[in-house]
Amino acid sequence: MALDKVEADLGNIAADSQAFESMVVANFGTSLLSVAVTSTEVVDGCGTVSLPSTSAQVPAQKVAELPVVFGPHTESGPHAYRIQLASDDPERPLTTVNVRFNVVEPPATRSGGPWLRVDKEAVNIGPVPYDSPLYEHFTLWNAGDQPLVLAGTPQLRVEDGC
Repeated sequence: MALDKVEADLGNIAADSQAFESMVVANFGTSLLSVAVTSTEVVDGCGTVSLPSTSAQVPAQKVAELPVVFGPHTESGPHAYRIQLASDDPERPLTTVNVRFNVVEPPATRSGGPWLRVDKEAVNIGPVPYDSPLYEHFTLWNAGDQPLVLAGTPQLRVEDGC
């Protein structure tokens, strides 16, 4: 079993939104891999953790996504969570993923047009093993009172690395 990340810093998250993080589980073995979230722990802050799926069956030489939703948030400040994964991989039966972010006051509401909001503005996933798959999920929504039209192709910027 391999994960695309074992830690993530999601930066600032507005108190009126949820934080989303997805872990990609890779099976480099020759047989089916079973993976399950065995525990979630609030290390700092408060809030809830939601797992749309708590387990995955990953075929040999394939990947599967395990999404996690953090929130809603009832207080501002630093938040940290520890997610424990168990698998039937004899070489890596337990793995811990650490996720942290800072809950900030939501921006003032606006009226009179569209307003594009995003659940997180930046992500730092720390060191990543060479040639490992990476996956990141950003949620965009219109918080305005008029229709929002997105045109063109979204641009991705990598600050460090290649």
